[in-house]
Amino acid sequence: KRQTEHNHSTKLPRLTEYSIFLMLGDNTTNLAALAAGVLALGTAAVVSQKARPRRQLCVVAGTWRFSAQACAIAGDMMVHHHSAVDAVEYAIHSIELDESKCTFVGFGGLPNELGVMEHDAAMMEGHNKAVGCVMALRSIAGPIRVARKLMEHPTLNCLVGEGALQFALDQGFRRELTLSPHAQREWERWRADHLPVEEHLNLLAFLSGAIPTSHDSIGLIAIDSKGDMCVGTSSAGKPFLHQGRVGDAPLIGSGFYVDNTAGGAVATGDGEEIMRNCLCFLTVELMRNGMTPSEAAQTAIHRIPPNAEGQLPLVSIVAMDKKGHVGAATTIGPLNTMPSQPDATSDPEQFEYAVWKNGKCDVCHIRAE
Repeated sequence: KRQTEHNHSTKLPRLTEYSIFLMLGDNTTNLAALAAGVLALGTAAVVSQKARPRRQLCVVAGTWRFSAQACAIAGDMMVHHHSAVDAVEYAIHSIELDESKCTFVGFGGLPNELGVMEHDAAMMEGHNKAVGCVMALRSIAGPIRVARKLMEHPTLNCLVGEGALQFALDQGFRRELTLSPHAQREWERWRADHLPVEEHLNLLAFLSGAIPTSHDSIGLIAIDSKGDMCVGTSSAGKPFLHQGRVGDAPLIGSGFYVDNTAGGAVATGDGEEIMRNCLCFLTVELMRNGMTPSEAAQTAIHRIPPNAEGQLPLVSIVAMDKKGHVGAATTIGPLNTMPSQPDATSDPEQFEYAVWKNGKCDVCHIRAE
């Protein structure tokens, strides 16, 4: 449903002849003071009405087709007066708990080389730039929730490994088994049929359509009715890589960035390349300098150099400016295709992202030409 805006005008008290008489009594010299007071009250009400800022239209955008579920949840929460921060946390956590799809997020992810799940997550507020990042977090089912707690900590910003786990336990989170039966089977198959754990593995030569290499993280950007922005990311990382490997998702400026005065951005794809170019910080600064979200994301993407074979890494950016306009850019295209997609309707030659506004969530498509 379309979000409606309500004007709450200040109502002046109704002054009847009798009430005026009671206030004045026999002292009619108070009449001038009363008239001045009523006039001032009316003027203040008009000034207050004019000064009241127009409510911002709530908007949510997310990486990949599967983020549509999260965008719809976040959008509905903000329409019902929840903040962008609450909406992003709850929406991403809903994806973390969903093991029905292999999204490389939460229970839908795959483990590292040792068969252990390590999660990365981050949240950032746009109005004060508070940030919380957890990396290589084990045994906690809600890494985005831990990132939210860390974001609210007065001195800490980033925690990794055992430190992140201990912080989560201190905050009341419980140790849980985060390796799903599906992930366990895939890791056992990898161990039995392919290279030893101690050696590196060419993932693209191994992974089939049953395991989507196209999805490695979820990133959400939201702006609420007050104009406050928030971004959040969560990822279980690329499967079967070296223990302790951290991608771009929890790294400020690389996998995410937001500033109420300019906008926000989230990135997905080849984490190492995203890190090398600080793509999300660059995108936000380009919007600050007047570019549209699409122009800013595309300019940032162009900073990525090709490899020795002239091939670009698979990288995509979703951006939102401070007014809620959304754009995206990608290196995925006819000459740079995704190895696999999670469902038959997806096109390996394009990047899909979700946008929620006006009560409706759309899946958008973009490709590099």
